[in-house]
Amino acid sequence: MKSRIPNLFRSHLATVFSMAALTGFAVPPALADTATWTGDNATDGQWNRNTWENFGGVFATNSNDVVFGSTNTNNWTTTSIGGSRTIASLTFQAGSPAYDIRLTGGVTATNIYHLTFNSTNTGITVASGDTSSHVIGQAGVGGTVILAGNLTVAHDGSGTLVFLRPITGTGFGVTKTGSGTMILDAANTYDGATQVDGGLLLIKSLDAYGSTSGVTVGASGSVGIGIGSTGTTTHYEFTDVVDLFNTNTLTGFNLDPASGVAVDTTASSFSVINQGGAGTGLTGTRSLTILGTKTLQLNQTNTYTGATLIKEGGLNVGAGLNGGKLSPDSVITVESGATFGINLQRNASQGTDFSSAPVTGGGNFIKYLDNTVTLNAANTYAGTTNVGGGLLKYEGGATLALTPGNLSLSGGGVIGLAEDLTRSRGTGDNEVQWTGSGGFAAIGADRTVSLGGGGNVQWNNGSFVPAGQSLILGDEEATHTVTFTNNINFAGGSRTIQVDDGAADIDAIMSGTLGLSTATNGSFIKTGSGTLELSNTNTYTGTTTVAGGSLIINGSISTSSLTTVENGSTLGGSGSVGALTIDVGGTLSPGNSPGILTVGGDYIQNGTLSLELNGTTAGTLHDQVDVAGSITLNGLLVATVGYTPAPSDLLFILLNDGTDDVTGTFTGLAQGDTVNLGGFDWMISYTADSVGGTFLGGNDIALMAVPEPRAAL
Repeated sequence: MKSRIPNLFRSHLATVFSMAALTGFAVPPALADTATWTGDNATDGQWNRNTWENFGGVFATNSNDVVFGSTNTNNWTTTSIGGSRTIASLTFQAGSPAYDIRLTGGVTATNIYHLTFNSTNTGITVASGDTSSHVIGQAGVGGTVILAGNLTVAHDGSGTLVFLRPITGTGFGVTKTGSGTMILDAANTYDGATQVDGGLLLIKSLDAYGSTSGVTVGASGSVGIGIGSTGTTTHYEFTDVVDLFNTNTLTGFNLDPASGVAVDTTASSFSVINQGGAGTGLTGTRSLTILGTKTLQLNQTNTYTGATLIKEGGLNVGAGLNGGKLSPDSVITVESGATFGINLQRNASQGTDFSSAPVTGGGNFIKYLDNTVTLNAANTYAGTTNVGGGLLKYEGGATLALTPGNLSLSGGGVIGLAEDLTRSRGTGDNEVQWTGSGGFAAIGADRTVSLGGGGNVQWNNGSFVPAGQSLILGDEEATHTVTFTNNINFAGGSRTIQVDDGAADIDAIMSGTLGLSTATNGSFIKTGSGTLELSNTNTYTGTTTVAGGSLIINGSISTSSLTTVENGSTLGGSGSVGALTIDVGGTLSPGNSPGILTVGGDYIQNGTLSLELNGTTAGTLHDQVDVAGSITLNGLLVATVGYTPAPSDLLFILLNDGTDDVTGTFTGLAQGDTVNLGGFDWMISYTADSVGGTFLGGNDIALMAVPEPRAAL
């Protein structure tokens, strides 16, 4: 039988100290005289001979079944026993308010009186349908609850029953039945067994479960360990939590495989609890509930199939290494303010490493570290999705549209989109914010990112990428192209766009304008191993640096911007740039198979010019670089040839403006030398004339197929 923890917590903990109305109860058969509270003639809320129905002014103190119901003259819901009393049983009826029973001489008194349960009919009953919470004792004030027999608490209400004073007694124990929640919040000294046969027992202090016999939790029962009210310091500092998860036992605890376990993380002695050691994790059909303000990290393989309820704080699968796993059969609910996280170095997938069912509730999800986590169920949790590194990949039934909370990117975190994204920037629901580097990749089809549906965004402003951080597009696991449509104001800073290499030829497209501001000009650095296309007119006037992968210019970069292509990087496209420098190890590959790239300033080549030669027409059949400034050569020329050249075919590959001569040559190729490209021989000229269409007489660079071209051996 599955544990009840998730259902119980849904209403119980929120009402630990609240007052609500009681509904619906049938009084059990009395085994002794019944004393029903009326509150008549009460002084300071005391129990006395005038406050009980049907007792004719006399309150017998050793064998009565004491009942609290809806009749309550003068609204005496806070009561005091007024002296040491012995009773047979205590019942909270339907329709009554929440009662607070203090073990003192008055509700404002501090003297000590004891409430003893005799051996005749020792029990406490909370009615089915009772929605109120009740308290016995006052923290730090008054006497004790004394057992003269084993105490059975039959609690079927939806509120809580809280013991704030110690339960004492030699040879006697406490049994909890019913679906309700009972809280032990004192150093109890009874030495009999504590048995949880139903509902939930919350244990708040080191000695709360008695002195010797420990706690046995049945298949229908649940135990909460180290439970405390938010903001208090009365938490059990639970140092043996490792043993609980590795062996399913803990000193003083005997847990049925189908029982429920709740762990509180607020104790001041730790910041996180780790499930450590070499054990096999939490097993059985039990459920697990997380409470408190901190995070429980499970770094073993857990196979329990009961529900996982993250009521407060957080639950992480993994502790920063490879270990950690939940059963796919354990359904996860994350309540508002709580967080479910994946903290693994290895990749993880929904349905393999945690619940195959949708993650639900009002809480948050966080992904740590530089790995890939795949979501593939129709998750509907309503809190923040925080991607703090690596790739969070959506596929199957998982979409951002079903998780309407805020989307937060940091630490290089990337969302693998299964749909287009149109969220506005901001910290609210259905918005996206950058608190560090992060961005988007396309999964399953081409995807579009239009923040707020389009328009302008500014770096380091309005929840967009902070200064010194990168906008990241694409991922090594991306299958298609992601297009970012917004115009971006660089606001005078140096801005980095990182594009990682996936399966698509072009990993990312910036279709908006980069720059915008004319008063404060910024610069642009392209990093990452992927290919980025700039398709619009970009107005920033600072430098452009290609520091990794490929940058395709099919729009334009301001003629005031110097573009530098660094070692291992490539510049291509059929657009226009300003001055251009190709560093050693860098490559210029003009066109889009093929095309003409226009250079609006000086061209300095220390790296490689790579061309496609498929015919004699520039732009459509072969690549060309059209330079408006001077040309300085000190690098390689390479080419692929996709046709069979005719003798004397003339291809103008570099156009030089004005009358200034070309400075330098391609490596190893002097004027008139023959070079084999694509299996064919070509003669090179640095003095060709593109206007006149001649091999000599100008200052352009051309290749001419030599007579009787021969295939290279």
